[in-house]
Amino acid sequence: MINKIKIIYGGSNQTKSFEYTFDDKKGTYQGNVNEKNIPHGKGTFKFENGDIYEGDLQNGKRHGNGKYTYSHGDIYEGEYKDDIQNGQGKYTYSDGSIYEGEYKDSFKNGKGKRSEEHTSELQ
Repeated sequence: MINKIKIIYGGSNQTKSFEYTFDDKKGTYQGNVNEKNIPHGKGTFKFENGDIYEGDLQNGKRHGNGKYTYSHGDIYEGEYKDDIQNGQGKYTYSDGSIYEGEYKDSFKNGKGKRSEEHTSELQ
């Protein structure tokens, strides 16, 4: 949830860019906002640690479909509800292995499958 907002670029009534603090992570946001200048609709959060969230937002929370790219290379693409991974999702690990399936409260839950990426160097 967004704790603090400082608008750095006004933009139109529906699109804004600003600095923010999101769950104690600082960064920038660019995208749609509601009448209270809270991210709502489509947008992109770029965190100072290198993480990026691109996707749907509802009243400042990740809600709907989104893609979260972690600075260490892992990627989650899928559904969010009330700022938490919930529903169908695909998690691609930096080593190339993939989990596709159901998430509940940010944990793998229910049906899913994991595939491993194996690479080797021939000499």
